[in-house]
Amino acid sequence: MELLERELEDMIYEAGRTPESRADLAARGLPLNGVLTRQLQLPPYGIADLVSLTYEGRFRSNPDHPEARIRHFVVDIYELKRGPITYKTLGQACRYKTALEEQFGQYANYRTKFDFRINLIGNYLDRQDEDFMHLLASMPLIRVYSFYFTYSGLHFRHERPEVEVGGSANPGQLYRFKTKGFLSTLIYSSKPEPL
Repeated sequence: MELLERELEDMIYEAGRTPESRADLAARGLPLNGVLTRQLQLPPYGIADLVSLTYEGRFRSNPDHPEARIRHFVVDIYELKRGPITYKTLGQACRYKTALEEQFGQYANYRTKFDFRINLIGNYLDRQDEDFMHLLASMPLIRVYSFYFTYSGLHFRHERPEVEVGGSANPGQLYRFKTKGFLSTLIYSSKPEPL
């Protein structure tokens, strides 16, 4: 089934309107939290497909102000694509993240903290670009979902970028070997010469 980007946005936004439909969407693989808005104008960066703001609670975690309780918010940016999820998709979402950091930055202080998560949603993850896979694997605040259809409707799969190192039968072994060799070289070459 061919799905337009706007139709995907409509389906997710409508599912985010009630607690029951959010629970159904989570059961289909896409959790939504907080207050959800769509087509958020972020000049000059563009228009974000979906953005949600979630209040996580108050915590005591500021060492400079131990008496203060920090209000913690999470801003989720959802970038939707009807085709593949690529570097360009991430670039768009990062532009929106920059805009939101600027806007929310005026409210952040020692009592209020904002974290930003990027959610990339598309038909499939472009796994051909090794650099893109490494980037996604190294950034825990980026989540990737692919969508698909079954007889029961629209579903989402949380994609985990798989990164292979080297071409041996056991890539982890090659990676550890190279790292160990690098560290040994670094340690032994930095030892001072005896007098």
